[in-house]
Amino acid sequence: MAENQYNDRTDSLETKLRLLQQAWADGRHDLAMSLLESLKDTVAFERQRHPNPPQATIGAEEFLQVASMPAAWATWAGGWQFCKVVELRETAGIARQQEPVTIDIAFRETCVRICNANSG
Repeated sequence: MAENQYNDRTDSLETKLRLLQQAWADGRHDLAMSLLESLKDTVAFERQRHPNPPQATIGAEEFLQVASMPAAWATWAGGWQFCKVVELRETAGIARQQEPVTIDIAFRETCVRICNANSG
């Protein structure tokens, strides 16, 4: 017996959208809500099946040798061979304190250490 494939076990996005439109037109709001959840789950699953990672702002091949850094930093980073320097500056003139920053950085290694060298 052949194994069922994913497409055999679920409706397509197009089918779910058509069913949602029909349920909405018929005033079947509970069914419409269920179909919305199913659509959301389908999109989330497809995103997992076919990941499309964001383009890294700083690529995996962009790094410095620790030995080329200022002496105080190189001493602090003793034992490391390579590093990435990320400098963040406030350019809008807004006083910010402990606000999150999102940046995509690619690494060749899985061990990543982060330090904050705040200059004031």
